[in-house]
Amino acid sequence: MLGPWNMVDNLVALLAVALVAFLVYLLVTAIWRRRFEQFRKLSAQHQRATLRGQMAERVAFLFPQFTWNPSDAHFLGQPVDYVIFDGLTENRDCVSTRPIEIVFVEAKSGKETLTDIEKLVQQAIHQKRVRYEVVSLRVEGSQPQ
Repeated sequence: MLGPWNMVDNLVALLAVALVAFLVYLLVTAIWRRRFEQFRKLSAQHQRATLRGQMAERVAFLFPQFTWNPSDAHFLGQPVDYVIFDGLTENRDCVSTRPIEIVFVEAKSGKETLTDIEKLVQQAIHQKRVRYEVVSLRVEGSQPQ
């Protein structure tokens, strides 16, 4: 049988273990909260940077670096930001007869670099793997024109 002192010693030991476990819990919780808050702040900063970049892409034609006529620019967003039909507006308005040039534009803000997909598109353009096709769409039951 356990004597009264052994029971007290066991109870003290149990309380000591419980206290240490509780202190470890508090420490781990405090570290987790701090890390979670850091992660949340970093995530929010990244989201804001991404949104700023996307907004800049959408209004790139307002920046002085955008040297083309905004009327000639068509926003795609993916996989390139703009396709510019440089000179199209002048030709349409009979101001010029110069040949148009088609320009693919990727607008970047900050220190961004091309994504792998954007690099593939750039490569295809540089290697002249670009073509123009006309697709004739016919709906069943319609008369050819």
